[in-house]
Amino acid sequence: MRVSCCHLTQSQSWDPVRKWEKLPGKNTFCCDGRVMMARQKGVFYLTMFLIVGTCSLFFAFECPYLAVHLSPAIPVFAIILFLFVMAMLLRTSFSDPGVLPRALPEEANFIEMEIAANGNVPAGQRPPPRIRNVQINNQIVKLKYCYTCKIFRPPRASHCSICDNCVDRFDHHCPWVGNCVGKRNYRYFYLFTLTLSLLTIYIFAFDIVHVVMRSVDKGFLNTLKETPGTYPLNVLVCFFTLWSVVGLTGFHTYLISLNQTTNEDNGSGISLLQIESIIAYGVDPNRPRCRTFQVLPRSDFPHRTDKNMVGFYFCREPILGWSNFHNYHRAGQEVTQGFSVKCLGILKIKVYCRDAISYPCRSHLYM
Repeated sequence: MRVSCCHLTQSQSWDPVRKWEKLPGKNTFCCDGRVMMARQKGVFYLTMFLIVGTCSLFFAFECPYLAVHLSPAIPVFAIILFLFVMAMLLRTSFSDPGVLPRALPEEANFIEMEIAANGNVPAGQRPPPRIRNVQINNQIVKLKYCYTCKIFRPPRASHCSICDNCVDRFDHHCPWVGNCVGKRNYRYFYLFTLTLSLLTIYIFAFDIVHVVMRSVDKGFLNTLKETPGTYPLNVLVCFFTLWSVVGLTGFHTYLISLNQTTNEDNGSGISLLQIESIIAYGVDPNRPRCRTFQVLPRSDFPHRTDKNMVGFYFCREPILGWSNFHNYHRAGQEVTQGFSVKCLGILKIKVYCRDAISYPCRSHLYM
């Protein structure tokens, strides 16, 4: 890619804008953009309350007895599990799930004009769906058009109606964590469900052990009278939580083994049987298909502006280059049409891209 632009003079000045401040979706930010969540956070607070409340009862009433009569390692291991569960929950809830930047106004107009020019439909007939077939590595990949974000989104991406953003490798929107689950936070979500399952089983098992050990000496009814409410409450919460959390963990373990998402399993996304999209995007089908421990892609919405970058919402990467543009371009076929983008009213750039699609490319601007 070749980018040519004029340099800013000393008389020209611009106020740096935080990248997250320009995100038009329905998200809330705090800590200077370091924390990103959905606006609907009530169920997330309920999740925090249930986990902290159940563990607090366990530490206060069960652990002292178990540490003396069984082993002091029981509360230590429970604390480690609890801290790991909370860390994974907060990381899932506060992370960028993989939001895809929306199209620039100029880019959206360009795409609309291109679609209008190529979509002459006779009167009385419905226009065809906005799908673009792209040939990459001799494979045909279908890109669906998002009417909200004004982009042809990559395969496995989908638009979340709650957060109002297109999310790369969208899995689902989880109200329990207060965020979308996508490419950048799926591993933390899976580790959260896995460790929460272990913690629930751990607390439930030692609750039963505690009741049985006390019942041998004092009887079951006398044991319940000594600590009214704590045993039944903890046992009931763990019992009903156990089935849902363990079932959810097993379901996502199954999806990981197939390299599928919840959205694809429900039939709303591109099926894994369309192997051309996976081959075209650089995934070797002979390699292990677990996506939980892959290298984490960078966020398109870091909390700070780059000191060498003029903007975020106005100037970004090529349309197929959210993670790694060189995997998607077709060498030797340069687009001959340049496209000028006015950025913050202070300079213009002309971008030439070697793309498989005749799009105006998004580009970073460097001073």
